[in-house]
Amino acid sequence: METYNYPKFKYPKNIASGIVNNDLSSPTRTQEIENDTLEKPSYLFILGLLFFLSFGGLTNIYMKITQDYNMPKWSIVMYLIPISISFFWLIKNPLKTIKTAITGLPLLLFCIFAFLSFKWSNQPDVSMRQGLLLCLTYMVATTFAARFNWRSFGFVLITIMGLQTFISLILAVIFPQWGVMSDIYPGAWAGIWGFKQTLGVAMALGIGFTSGYAVAFRSARIFCIPMILVMLLVVYKSEATTATLISGMVIGISIALFIASLNPATAVISFWGIVVAGVTLVLSFTVFKDVIFHALGKAPTLTGRTDIWKAMEGPISEHPTFGWGFQAFWTDKSIASPVEGIQQAMDGFRPPDAHSTPMDVKVQLGSIGFFLWVWMFIQLWVSGLYNLINTKYGPIIIGVIAAWSGICFTEAMSLYPMDYATFLLHSILAKSSLEMFDKIFKNRQNN
Repeated sequence: METYNYPKFKYPKNIASGIVNNDLSSPTRTQEIENDTLEKPSYLFILGLLFFLSFGGLTNIYMKITQDYNMPKWSIVMYLIPISISFFWLIKNPLKTIKTAITGLPLLLFCIFAFLSFKWSNQPDVSMRQGLLLCLTYMVATTFAARFNWRSFGFVLITIMGLQTFISLILAVIFPQWGVMSDIYPGAWAGIWGFKQTLGVAMALGIGFTSGYAVAFRSARIFCIPMILVMLLVVYKSEATTATLISGMVIGISIALFIASLNPATAVISFWGIVVAGVTLVLSFTVFKDVIFHALGKAPTLTGRTDIWKAMEGPISEHPTFGWGFQAFWTDKSIASPVEGIQQAMDGFRPPDAHSTPMDVKVQLGSIGFFLWVWMFIQLWVSGLYNLINTKYGPIIIGVIAAWSGICFTEAMSLYPMDYATFLLHSILAKSSLEMFDKIFKNRQNN
């Protein structure tokens, strides 16, 4: 019997298992291989550690231990670390970085408008300083998004999230005098942050990103899944109800996206499952709102949030177009502070923020800032859905923006410069938009 010896082909080590096209000369194929290549893990881990320390990690731990919640003066040194690294990346590859920054146009304009708000702010020095830092946060995020492919990009972000999780766990379990929130909610975990809600938000965002990363990269599941389980424990112990619900939701979405990737039949089932679950959730919280919140042990006012929003109508109407200035509303403690009226309406309670990102944008930057924020929100979802349909990296993007969208309406998120949640949103928008526009223009050129 005659036999044949077929030639053995060698393929790139990090090739995605879900891709079946063996034409390595294809531009799309080459791009997929590049996006699956993981740079040196030790370098990425060190970079993740530096970014963790710079974006609030070290200063948060310092403030928790010293019980002094005023930002230390030396924190400016920590800001200089990612800014210097990003400036080096900018000089090294200016064209790609500038292109990445422009693809996130609504967010770029939002940052510039926030900086310019010092012109009409009731605290010009605060708005100028915070607005400049917000612009620098965007620069760091865009240079970071332009520098790395999805695999390495995600490795750095998961490193930061892992450090947030395990240090918060250590503080809460071994050093509860620092890691447990005792003023308002005794026993609730706050981790490296001052409030349990902040820990819950960070963990929900981390679960959204990590679960999406696990769907996109099979080889990463060995460390992603245990990390998700630890994050779930931490967010549960934070007693942040919204973050707990959102964490469960984004895990469900990631599982649905994984099932959808198996074959066309499961994709249809998964799609309709998400639609039915989404409609059911919306109707439940609309029709049976009182029953659900009573079962959760919460008031229908969302723990007083709707009372804050109602009290904010007056200050918003006083400066409807430009707002009071970036970060200048809630920090104003003068005799004529606009927060005094809200505090009186809340029976003496002075809220630290609006507990709602859209409401905070309205009061700080008016209708112009709100328009830019809505534009950014829409582009974030459009780019995420586009990547979900056209690339294998969509689950990563959808995981983050689903978690962020679910929480941002009841928490003031991603408005604080040099903050990790802000950096995460900026980098995801920039990279997701870059991926979308690159594919659109390449498809047009090919046609």
